This record gives sequence, structure tokens and C-alpha cells, in this order.
Amino acid sequence: MNENKRKRTCLFGLPIDITTKEEVKASLLSSQTPQQVITINPEMITKSYKNAALSKLIKTADWIIPDGIGIVIALKILGINTKRIPGIELAFECLKEAEKRGLKVALVGADEETINRAKKELLQTLPNLRIVYSHNGYFNESEEKEILSELKNAEPEILLAGLGFPKQEIFLQNFKKIAKSSIMIGVGGSFDVWSKKLKRAPQIFQKLGLEWFYRLLCQPSRLKRMFPTIPLFLLKIPLEHKLHRREY
Repeated sequence: MNENKRKRTCLFGLPIDITTKEEVKASLLSSQTPQQVITINPEMITKSYKNAALSKLIKTADWIIPDGIGIVIALKILGINTKRIPGIELAFECLKEAEKRGLKVALVGADEETINRAKKELLQTLPNLRIVYSHNGYFNESEEKEILSELKNAEPEILLAGLGFPKQEIFLQNFKKIAKSSIMIGVGGSFDVWSKKLKRAPQIFQKLGLEWFYRLLCQPSRLKRMFPTIPLFLLKIPLEHKLHRREY
């Protein structure tokens, strides 16, 4: 993708890339420098709304793509049409390319059983995938330094971190400082899906933008996390519509 033609807009003070999954993938795989991807959703925007540190954390990413359907709806209200780019799909597309090209892959996140099952299932689908490093997501600050050191030695060309926001973004930002060249994507609960611990929403839910609702049905405990986050986000959209927006 020609960076000169790259289009960004602003939503609640945060830049959002207006692009496609294919364009992001092509740009990531052709880059010679470390590239961090944030797959943004309403929860992340709400948490960073009055938190300068989280806002700065998001802005430092190389790609900020609309994962949550709420982001797509908010942008449409502002007159910007774009499609949702699910992080789990972008990450898997990169893994498929990694298998073809023999790229080294690292996986960090979830519990020990889940990450091992995810690795096993991915290798069933992509038998030639070079997974050179994996680690569960339960580690403290001192252990993180050791993991980052191990990752530096492993030199993964793709690093997927499923630690939840903002831990995974902070972790990837820290690795970016020492990486030679790596695609880094925060994948949230994708390891749970790849391990078959959880099922991804059926196609009809995905097409209707109700994947979040399906996950809520499967995991009612998410209700506490989603509310009042989602309503607050929706209430802020009219206010954002009144404010001027600027292209990046």
C-alpha cells in the first residue's frame, strides 16, 4: 500500500485507518520495520477517552483498524464508510502467509493449556507454520523482561499477543523497541477460538455485526465489562458528530 495514499480519520481524538484487510496485510508483509497493529473497539476508545496514557498508547501504533462494529457505525454517522476488519481474521491471514513464506511466528497469551491447544490446532490447519516461540499470558513485570529477551533472540517475524487491552498493547510496544522487524498484532481472545475452547460466532452474526452479542450469550460474565462501556460510547457519538473532524 502506498503510504502517501493512506487514509486516516479521527474518532474521539484517536486516529482510525480507513482501509481494507487486504491493504493492511500487504503493507505489513512488505514492511522492513516493526509494525504494531491495534484492532480498536468501543471499549478501548471509552477507556482511553479521559486517560492520556492509554490514548497515547493507541496513537503510537502503526495501524489502528476498526474491529468493533460500533466503530464502523460511529464512523458512518460521521459520513465515513468503511468495513470492519476483525483482528482474528487479519492475524490468521498473516499466519497463512507466514506458512507460505516460512516466516517465524511467536504466540503470547491465554493460559498454558489454551496456548498449547491453540498451537496444536493451528499446526493442524497450517502444518508448515514455523512457531518458534510461545508463552502463556500470566506473567509479572520481571517475567515480562525475560520473555522479551527470549523473543528478541527468537526474532519472530510475526508476534501475536492475546493479553487483553491494554496489557497486550503495552507488551507489543515494549517488544517493538527491541525488534528488528516484526508484525505485531493484539489478538484479544483469538487463542480461545483457535484452541476450540470457544466457538466464533456463526456467519450470520458476523454479517449482521452481532458477533459481540453472540460472545455475550456464550460468556454472560462479559456483561459487566461491556456495560456501561458500550452505552457510554453510543451516547458520545452525537457529540462527536457536532465537532469538526480532521483527516490524518
